[in-house]
Amino acid sequence: MTSADESVPSTLSHETQRDTAPAWENVPWLLQHKVTLPDPVEGWVEREELEARCVLTDRRLTVLHAPGGFGKTALLGHCCRTLREEGVAVAWLSLDEEDGPGSLAVYLALAFEEAGLGTFGEAGAQEADAFAEASGPQADTQAGYRINLLVRALERHGAPCVLALDEVERVRSPAAVETLNALLRRAPRNLHVGIAFREQPPGLEIAMFALEGHEATVTADELRFSRDDIARFFGRGLPRRELASVAAESAGWPIALRIQRNAGLQESGNAQAAERTVAGWIETRLWRGIADEDREFVLDAALFDSLDPELIDEVLGVRNSGRRIASMGVLAGLISTRGAGAAAMRLHPLIRDYCDRRRFEETPDRFRSIHRGIARALARRGRSVEALRHAGEAGGSGLLGEIGERTGGVRL
Repeated sequence: MTSADESVPSTLSHETQRDTAPAWENVPWLLQHKVTLPDPVEGWVEREELEARCVLTDRRLTVLHAPGGFGKTALLGHCCRTLREEGVAVAWLSLDEEDGPGSLAVYLALAFEEAGLGTFGEAGAQEADAFAEASGPQADTQAGYRINLLVRALERHGAPCVLALDEVERVRSPAAVETLNALLRRAPRNLHVGIAFREQPPGLEIAMFALEGHEATVTADELRFSRDDIARFFGRGLPRRELASVAAESAGWPIALRIQRNAGLQESGNAQAAERTVAGWIETRLWRGIADEDREFVLDAALFDSLDPELIDEVLGVRNSGRRIASMGVLAGLISTRGAGAAAMRLHPLIRDYCDRRRFEETPDRFRSIHRGIARALARRGRSVEALRHAGEAGGSGLLGEIGERTGGVRL
């Protein structure tokens, strides 16, 4: 694990730090945590091949694209700390929904101030205040001016430097996205950018880097833990059967492994604590930004054994559920495929179990109604054993008897 030291690199003089630091300290609306590298993750597992893919100075743009819980922030922060130890100026910025063009431009400048580059200039805090108070077209104009100043500062620096942008999917303002585009378009060759997001914000111009061969994208499949990674993560000699079980249940999803290890799922007394941890993470992190109707759809779809679009459409009375599932970035990387065809798609067990509990707790009548619909639809398809299981979930003996009689003892 790399050191947690996040001080300004030794290649930047103390005089530079002293001259630039006061420029933003007295601006009350600036949030220091947005430009501070996150703390190292406890129990970090070194994965040399993956980390080699994420050396940010090897290319103009490195993209980490995966759903929540795949360790994008942890990996990006780890790579940034490594570069800082090597003397590279590294700026960090975590984005959120409140970032508009003016405030975003100021935070970009502040991020490089933290990295040791003087970007605020003589105007300092007064200039930052002016950007924050600007609105409408004036905000766009002043944001553009700030980006120009930042680009010139980067050009004067000359040496390789890095900008790491985390949680980029949270940017909602088209004008703020355009501010990022302005920096990417005008960025000098010595600037290397690392971006982490769940879904690419509409309008973000990064395709140009890929077309020019200056971009690499790391996906959920590469971030997923292998069996060897899982064994090292648990830090003890897991028996082969137990390791296989953990690998199957987690599907290599880092957050599932962390929850399982921290809550001690192997010990029965901690099962409830694990459930609370899972629920808290899903509700505050995985669901963040998802529309209410999409959340309700996922809670319904999780009751199906597999994400069979035809079956889901029939039972829920909807259309194009397959396309809807495919377009939901929150589920990307959290659907496994065993066998062939869309009917083989299954939600991650952690998500399925949570949704099953939540649907029953929130709307028990709907829980039973959907299971009845699934049971009847499966019975019509001749899948009697599966139908009986869902009939049991629906409660009551009438449907169980109906399916059993229709099937016949020999067939059953």
